[in-house]
Parts: sequence; C-alpha cells; structure tokens
Amino acid sequence: KMIEFADSLGIEKIATGHYLKSDGKYIYMAKDRQKDQSYFLAKIDKSVVPRLIFPLGEWDKSDVKAYGAKIEVLKDIATQKESNEICFVDNTYEEILQKHMNIDIPGKTLDTQGNVVGHHKGYMHYTIGKRRGFFVNGAHEPHYVLQINPQFNEIVVGTKDKLEVNEFEIDEISLFDDMDEFEASVKVRYRTQAIPCSVKITGNKGIIKLKQSVYGLAHGQIAVFYDNDRLL
Repeated sequence: KMIEFADSLGIEKIATGHYLKSDGKYIYMAKDRQKDQSYFLAKIDKSVVPRLIFPLGEWDKSDVKAYGAKIEVLKDIATQKESNEICFVDNTYEEILQKHMNIDIPGKTLDTQGNVVGHHKGYMHYTIGKRRGFFVNGAHEPHYVLQINPQFNEIVVGTKDKLEVNEFEIDEISLFDDMDEFEASVKVRYRTQAIPCSVKITGNKGIIKLKQSVYGLAHGQIAVFYDNDRLL
C-alpha cells in the first residue's frame, strides 16, 4: 500500500522504521537481534525491495531511544514504556475482540479421540499451546490447547507431548529466489529461535522437515526462512 501511495505521488523510495537491513536485492536481520523485524516482511513482493530504505537497520534500539530523547518533539515517544504486544493492543487481543463481538460463549473441550472431557469459556479466548482457562474432568497433568474448531466452538486439548511437531506443510509461498529444494533455518513464530530444516517445494506447497522439534505450531502462522541472517 505504501508503494501504491508513493507511485501516486511519483516518489521512488520508501523509508520505514522496521529494524532490518537491505542491500537493495535482499532483506537481512537487523543489527539489534532483539528487535529484528525481518520476520514481518517475509511476504512482501520481491520487486519492491530495491525501493525500500531501512534507516534503523544498523542501530540498536537503546541508541535510537537515547538519540530521540535529545529531540524535543520526540522526547515523549523516546521515553515511553515498550510493549511486546501487537502495536494497537494495550493489554490482550481479547479486549479488542470484545469490543466487536461476544467472545464468551461456553463450549465443549475434547480430547484427541473426540470425546468430551470438559468445557471452556468460548473458543476465541484460546491459542494453540495455551494451558489455562479451560476445564478438563479429572486431569492429573497439565493440558494444552492442541486444536481449535471455531465452527463448532470446540477446543481439543492434550498433554504437552501432543504439541510436538517435526514436519509441517506450507502454502502461499513467497521466495526471493526460485528454489525447489534447500536447507535453511525457519522461524514459526516471531519470538522464537530459528531452527535448521530442509524444504521441498512442489507447485505452491512445501514440505518442511525440522532438525529439532517445535511445540505449539498453529495453522495460519507464517513460516519464515533464513540463510544465516538473510531472509529467503
């Protein structure tokens, strides 16, 4: 959308405040690995990369805030407490949903065989891997959300070992270079360590085999691939 807007004004380059680097062809992780945001640009069209500028790529966030604190009009922003939540969410995403719909609709909690083993307060309260906020009859060890069935307002729960994943499938593939088979590191969530994997792509589907397990993989997440610090 920013590119479209720039085009309407005859502007060639766009600068954003993302923490990442670019050489005009590829995107790389930022110098400040704690704030690196390359994950979020994994699905952009590679044709726009030559037009992007990321002035903060070589900065540490602490240095940016210190620099901003010296500038009168930026002082308030530079001293604000940081949030790791979604930028427009003050506390939890549930608060946003509650403004627009009823999310408190009790439903059934199932085990992996489809048996009803308890109840919950409404499927929108849960994400894959969540451990609390639902009831399981006679459970002697912690249970986690394994699956969410929104059409039936059901959640499926099980023990932690059931969250373990070594292989998964992707679609809507967006690669900066044409490759069918390659080794890489993959992040399946923003705040996670990249894990070594092998990738095999056929058409618009890909099979990912992980060299070590991940827990709590959720349908709809973005799998982002790296070659060291370069975004693939």
